Amino acid sequence: MKKALLPLCFLALIATQPVVAQDSPLGIGVYIGPSIDWLRTDARAARPDGSIVGMEWGLMLEYMINERYIIHSGVNISHRGGKLGYAEGLQLLTNNAVDLAGNTGVTYNVQFIEIPLQMRLRVTQGTGKVLPFVQFGFNGGFRVGGRANITNGNRTISREPVRRDVNDFAFGLVAGAGVEYQINQNNRLLAAVLFGNGFTDVINRHSRPNGLERVAHNYVNFRMGFFF
Repeated sequence: MKKALLPLCFLALIATQPVVAQDSPLGIGVYIGPSIDWLRTDARAARPDGSIVGMEWGLMLEYMINERYIIHSGVNISHRGGKLGYAEGLQLLTNNAVDLAGNTGVTYNVQFIEIPLQMRLRVTQGTGKVLPFVQFGFNGGFRVGGRANITNGNRTISREPVRRDVNDFAFGLVAGAGVEYQINQNNRLLAAVLFGNGFTDVINRHSRPNGLERVAHNYVNFRMGFFF
């Protein structure tokens, strides 16, 4: 996880330097915020069993096409996951394979490095200080870590490494809304609520019971940001 933080720290250091001219269409900022994450499946072999509270932070890069249309990208570090209840037995591909009987609860907490590609549409022209917007697009990420808390009857396993049980890549749709506050010509505050709908399968096919075809991921992220 420390290695995953290094690129973001380096980019944030660059972002603090006065390299963007006042009339440049480029925008650089940082953000942080909590998220509510959950897993979904319609298979009988497992059921969604609750949500977790994660955290997201990252570097925002934007290109302003005009006063209303903005291309949004950047680099994010996120904690994704959720809870699943397994009706049948399964084997987790941990450092030492863990065999579990039926009626097992698993809480996944997985870390990703993500790269969004989205469009931000300001609802009004950029003449005032308060600028509401809608935002939509895609988000892709690479898994860099993962742990799980497992409950099976009286047996409890905490912070078990499960990187091999979770697929390496995640991709999904993001949509939401928010508001910007223009402090001055260069600096803006941002607050937004974004909903993420995962397209890709979360759980590795080699570590799930028969009958569990697909597990997808959803989240709601609440973020606060600042543009330099």
